[in-house]
Amino acid sequence: MILPRALPARAAGASAFAAAVLLTLWVIFLVRRPVILVGDSDFDKLYGLERTARERRLCALRLFRPLIYLSMNSEAGPDMISASIWSASRRPAAVFVPYRYREGARRFLIEHPQTQAAVLGARYTPETGIEEAGPAWFFTGFEADLYRAGRCAGLLALARSEAGDHVIYYQDEYQDEPFSPAPEAFIRGLRDSGWPGTPSAEQPDDRSACLVFAGAGNAVFENADIPFLILMSWADPADFPSSTVMAFDDSPWAQLEAAFKLLLRGERTAALSSKIRVSRPKNLDKALFSKIKNLKTLTFEADYADN
Repeated sequence: MILPRALPARAAGASAFAAAVLLTLWVIFLVRRPVILVGDSDFDKLYGLERTARERRLCALRLFRPLIYLSMNSEAGPDMISASIWSASRRPAAVFVPYRYREGARRFLIEHPQTQAAVLGARYTPETGIEEAGPAWFFTGFEADLYRAGRCAGLLALARSEAGDHVIYYQDEYQDEPFSPAPEAFIRGLRDSGWPGTPSAEQPDDRSACLVFAGAGNAVFENADIPFLILMSWADPADFPSSTVMAFDDSPWAQLEAAFKLLLRGERTAALSSKIRVSRPKNLDKALFSKIKNLKTLTFEADYADN
């Protein structure tokens, strides 16, 4: 008769212990120095407020420390950026700013040299060598993304056409022309996939097999009737057309955790991977989808040399 009475007592003791552990972890979390990420209003409009709030919570948990997000007016100058960071926290563990606000990061370090700060440059690599007293600089390994996109596009084009007459398009919002010539790393990926054709810079037509869209905003959805899409985009994946096979996200939220770890290790500059999302449209063969999933871990330098 003692055992039935002992079990609830043990359960109560275990619950109390678990609660004490969670409370301790929460206190440790709160007292740790925060990470500050500076964003801008233009980015917030594309990324979405709800999505930003969600990523902020998840990123804080992964970093296991508070994360302060400062959304600045796109016209904010270096003085305002520096002052806003200092107002947010007097003792940040690290500060990250986008390329647009790089001068604000430099100003902040001049005024507060004891703090670590870095530029999340996306496609923008450092204009000059990394300054000893300036911010660290982390950027996207864009050539590796292009190579993976090329391998994926080549596989999709081969699957769409036995005669090899379907066309792959490469569109880049960063270029002056709507449809721009494909970069070399993308073409290398096509060749290594076994696709012999040349990417077209013309408007899509009824022979289109795949569109690769770099810097994709919502305008890409106008091409949703193309069989397959590969996107390099900060837009919400929930809004992607169902024909999207692979999407690359090199937004600050996708790269913040890796950048913070590198900064803590004393790294001053490095190429960061994009967050790659792979989806299977209804018209995509299961075996081909399995091959495409494996491209997520493909590295441009080593794997290109070996294949």
